[in-house]
Amino acid sequence: MSYYLEPDSDLCIKTAKSIIPLLDDNFSFEVRLEAANVVRNLTRSSEVRDYIREHALLPAFIKLLNEGDKTFCTAAYGIIMNLLIDENSRQVFL
Repeated sequence: MSYYLEPDSDLCIKTAKSIIPLLDDNFSFEVRLEAANVVRNLTRSSEVRDYIREHALLPAFIKLLNEGDKTFCTAAYGIIMNLLIDENSRQVFL
């Protein structure tokens, strides 16, 4: 469903704020994987990318790369690639 949200939709940022906490290690692998896939889709939105930058969430997404599961890494790479879309978001990598 998150894939079909318009990137400028108010639902994107609301959904991101609800979903990002599900990436925490306290949740099951399946919950975290689905949350990562949703976040990957939501990072098409500049509002969501700004939220991630403003709340210094990049380390949490980089941590996902260490999961060892190909599907999880694909979601994490997608999030990181989407963060590189605009100049403001690129600043978190410097």
